[in-house]
Amino acid sequence: MRAAIYARISDDRAGTGLGVARQLKDCRDLAHHEGWTIVAEHTDNDLSAYTGKPRPGYTALCDQLTDGAVEVVVVWAVDRLYRRPVELEALVDLVETSGATVATVTSGRFDLATPEGRAMARVGAAIAASESERKSIRNRRKALELAEAGKLSGGGTRPFGYEDDRVTVRLSEADAIRDAVRRVLAGESLWSITRDWQARGIVTPSGGPWRIGTLRRMLTSWRIAGVRSLKDEPVAVAVWPPIVDRADLERVRAVLLDPSRRTTNRQPRAYPLRGLAVCGRCGTPLVAAPKVNRHGERVRNYRCQSPPQGKGCGRLSILADTFEREVFERVAARIAGDGLSEVLATLTADNADADSAAGELVAVRDRLEVLSTDYYERGTVSRSEYERRRAALERQVSDLEGRLAQVSGSAQVAALPTSPAAIVATLTERDAAWSRTLVGVFVAEVVVATGVRGLNRFDPDRVKVRWIA
Repeated sequence: MRAAIYARISDDRAGTGLGVARQLKDCRDLAHHEGWTIVAEHTDNDLSAYTGKPRPGYTALCDQLTDGAVEVVVVWAVDRLYRRPVELEALVDLVETSGATVATVTSGRFDLATPEGRAMARVGAAIAASESERKSIRNRRKALELAEAGKLSGGGTRPFGYEDDRVTVRLSEADAIRDAVRRVLAGESLWSITRDWQARGIVTPSGGPWRIGTLRRMLTSWRIAGVRSLKDEPVAVAVWPPIVDRADLERVRAVLLDPSRRTTNRQPRAYPLRGLAVCGRCGTPLVAAPKVNRHGERVRNYRCQSPPQGKGCGRLSILADTFEREVFERVAARIAGDGLSEVLATLTADNADADSAAGELVAVRDRLEVLSTDYYERGTVSRSEYERRRAALERQVSDLEGRLAQVSGSAQVAALPTSPAAIVATLTERDAAWSRTLVGVFVAEVVVATGVRGLNRFDPDRVKVRWIA
């Protein structure tokens, strides 16, 4: 008889596949004892049959049954094939069509073509499903219990900022985290911080380079504020010490998890005035359009793009370097002039509002934790009161997160030098996203007029800055 072996294990945290290997050995021994010819072996390592997630090995086995290539399926135990009654019924139909049987190492043979065999299999499936459900409940309850106690759960890779024990702070990494938090709150982009960390040789706990996505996940994790979470919800004060203040983490989360924030991992284009610069002929935003100069060099350039790629007139362009410097100089002059006091007043108000909202957010989340304890553990709150108060507190959380996300990018002004020349240098040297955010604090749009024909130098009269009132 042609036999196909199927082996599966639900949880292989070490990734060694030893459980599957042991099943395969026992199944081979059974096949050889019975004199069957093994035509295929299928495995699904670290995949549960109870969750309903796709199992590539099981799918391949079913395909072979459909094609009639297999006469007997060999498994270590019948629950390796299915853990839910609905899966059993699909297998019964398949086996009836193919005429195959199921043989197990631990429970003998199941002839699913007979009423008795199907009855035994259905009883086994019901028991297996019940056990999987009880195990799932136990695991969830254990996870909640550990979270409420602020304790660690499971193993896994060492978290960045902490030693292998996952509790002791690793000072060099903690300093990098605090610096990154400060830079995010000052308006710097994750791309810029990621590039800096790569250049400095700062690596992830697994030894790989930092990427924007992994950096965002780390900087928005409750762990770095010494908070134990469950499914990204704060649950209790953790047993490990915090690296950053919780209010600062709330502010960082509001910035980095803002749905309106661009989430692409691509490097931002080096055009800080994109979105601000518009064509003086048709009013269409200028796009980045590098060009080759007379020396054969590729240079940055802004251009009004005509259809079909764009919606503009296509009759205007301006070299980026001289154009951006002109705008930066005007912004620097405005910052250093009479408008400085107004900018600083806005900055102070923004920071005060952010600090206030972050503090309130911490307090509201604490009240949510107390409410959950009163309902689930102490039983001093009824279900209806719990749901009513929880809904009200969650609305407050949403409102406060919105306030934090709306704080102006003027926070970057605080870190700027005082002289106009130094401000221009900073705007030129920093990444495009950072400069774009700072310029956007002051500038509504920059209108670029048509150049004078035959003029082979930059004409500042082409540039008209419209300031934010």
